[in-house]
Amino acid sequence: MIQSKTPVDQDIISLHREGNREEAIKLLIQLYQDRIYSLSYKVLNNHDDTLDALQEIYIQIDKSLPDFRGDSQLYTWIYRLTLNVCINFKKKRKKCDKMVELSERVIQPMINLISRPVEDPDKLCEEKYQQLLFQKALTNLQESQRIPIILHDLERIKLSEISNILNLPLNTIKTRLYRGRESLKSHIHKLSFYHKD
Repeated sequence: MIQSKTPVDQDIISLHREGNREEAIKLLIQLYQDRIYSLSYKVLNNHDDTLDALQEIYIQIDKSLPDFRGDSQLYTWIYRLTLNVCINFKKKRKKCDKMVELSERVIQPMINLISRPVEDPDKLCEEKYQQLLFQKALTNLQESQRIPIILHDLERIKLSEISNILNLPLNTIKTRLYRGRESLKSHIHKLSFYHKD
């Protein structure tokens, strides 16, 4: 039985099962595009990689939607699929392109985000620097710690939903989140100390 809470989710599933796949996917994209992009970008840390991964995500959703059993909410299922695609994409990317520097992948999007300052330029610069430190530290975390932090602290998903998305016990999620936050603090401290010299 489908547990979807929204009628739109029901419509997506019904349309797809009735053979109106294109309309179903368009509706799904309208409803979840921002959330899927946000999660993908936070995992991949690169706009172009995110766009490539999104294509694969939508293909996988289209292929897998007929098998959706409704054991979880539709967005939980989509997040799980999105994470799996992004993790696999990242693994393939590492094998193909080990020469890409972290600074190129992280700093360039940050530089592109800087627009004409409306506030104090020093304050804006400091904020961007803090964001950069956070991104670098987050990227340095083990995947098992990084993913729960992205889902809980950045995407604001409840712990119980993260447990469903990752298919892990709730206490495991809590432990990984705690350890991830501690590691994140340590990485940020090391990075900020290193950059002060």
